[in-house]
Amino acid sequence: MVRLNLLLTFLFLLSSSGCEPAVSSSDAARQPRSVKVLTLQQYDSTGARRVAGAVGSWKTEQIGFEVSGRVLWVFEPGAEIEGRRYNQKGEVLFAGTKFAALDPERYELSVSSAQSQVEVAAKNRDAIQADISARIPAEKKAAEAELQLAKEEFTRAQNLFQQGAFTESEFEIATSQYKTAQAEYDKVLANEIVREADLSAAVSQIGQAQQTLKEANRNLADCELHSSFNGQIADVHVVPGSVVSAGTPVATVQMMDPIKIEFEVSAAESRRIPVKGQFPVTITLPDGRTEERAGFVYMVDPAADPTTRTFTVTLLMINRKLEQSAETEQVSQATTREVWRVDLPFLKNGSSEALHVPVDSIRSDGTTDYLWMVTNRTVGDIQTGDPLLKVRKIPIRQLDSRFPFLGNWIFQEIEILDDQFDPRKNFVIDEIFVDGKSVEDFQGDSVILEPQSQWMLRPGDLVSVDIGASQGSEGWPIPNAALCGPDDAPYVMKITGEGSSPSVQKIPIRIIPPETIQISQTQMILPVESGALNAGDQIVSEAAHFLSDGEVVKVTSANQEKP
Repeated sequence: MVRLNLLLTFLFLLSSSGCEPAVSSSDAARQPRSVKVLTLQQYDSTGARRVAGAVGSWKTEQIGFEVSGRVLWVFEPGAEIEGRRYNQKGEVLFAGTKFAALDPERYELSVSSAQSQVEVAAKNRDAIQADISARIPAEKKAAEAELQLAKEEFTRAQNLFQQGAFTESEFEIATSQYKTAQAEYDKVLANEIVREADLSAAVSQIGQAQQTLKEANRNLADCELHSSFNGQIADVHVVPGSVVSAGTPVATVQMMDPIKIEFEVSAAESRRIPVKGQFPVTITLPDGRTEERAGFVYMVDPAADPTTRTFTVTLLMINRKLEQSAETEQVSQATTREVWRVDLPFLKNGSSEALHVPVDSIRSDGTTDYLWMVTNRTVGDIQTGDPLLKVRKIPIRQLDSRFPFLGNWIFQEIEILDDQFDPRKNFVIDEIFVDGKSVEDFQGDSVILEPQSQWMLRPGDLVSVDIGASQGSEGWPIPNAALCGPDDAPYVMKITGEGSSPSVQKIPIRIIPPETIQISQTQMILPVESGALNAGDQIVSEAAHFLSDGEVVKVTSANQEKP
């Protein structure tokens, strides 16, 4: 009986424990998924889409003379020149800057010789015309008269001979005279034809002589060198006094405005460069300020660089000269372009005491020649960049020696009549200008040393090019991992709801193809329905394709991401 009670008790306890509810696998699957999210925000592409651009000259030309000869002079590198311009008829509209010259003596002699040939040919033509118009007609009339008389005599003699009144010898004489007169007349006619041909030849000789003169004049004009465009002398390849042959490069001229900017892009990026588009170019000025200007697409190289497999994009941009500081302009209106030492060893010609200055720096008040000495700067001083020069007059005496140097300067040997001037330490200034005009009677005590004009951009400079500026700021950038659905119907999962039970909402989107440069692993999107996505909205950033529309999720706020 006791055993029966124990068995019943055990069965009761076992059945009671089996009736308690258990957690099934389906209940566990309904727990909210943990997701990572990102917050939508506008993307600033300024920094991420900039590349370095190399500045270069758009057009560069090595220019030489079309004739051979000895170089008289040539501009120094850095000189600004203007190009020669022609109209559609080939006539010169603007002469441009002459920046090099050959010794023209041989070509001037050729012009004189050709001119003489033209004059001789013209006089020969005039003589032939006078012959045709005066002498030949007179000879022709005389020959006609002689022929007529001889013909009448021949007719009379023939009749008389037939009647037996003339002997045979008398008849033969009349016949011979008639034939002679006929031959003389034919000779005059032939001479007229010959002189007409001589006239044509003389006219041709004039044309040939004129052509020779034209060629001689052109050769003489080719002794001066001009550029076909405005630019700057980048390099000089010859020294004045050297002999060059036709076509030998004398100087390299580079175009400074417009200027080109080049940068490299990949093959895919090169196809997205807008044709004839423009990009913002940021330039760092000498004073540290930056300036943004527009660079226009000139071309994309049709072939990639075989080494880097990149394509070169060329922009063109308007260049300009940097403005000079207005502070120094208010101090003095007088300027000078050069400061000179007077003890120049390469000009002394064996005399250790000889002093020389450019002739343009010498001034005269009618009784005394003088120079302008710099008083606030000496040889060996550390340059502070201050262009203001204090000056005073010093008397001089011009000596006999004067000679050119390198074709660009003429130096005069002088004697300085001022004991305070030390040729080894002190400077003198060059020609003085006021409002751009040279002055002889300057009465001030300060001048401005003109700084060498500089272009804002020079070949070899680096600039920053915003190659993504044309894409604009429309849309939202998201990582590729946040995209769901097929290519023709993409969507994202947006977090909706507040509190402890957020859910996801399927938002159809369209992907914006990039116009220029595609950001790696990122796409720009817009919702199909306007207003479905806004700044500050959160979307699932990873594994969103496992979620269903309306599914409750658990946002892992500690792992929020931004593209």
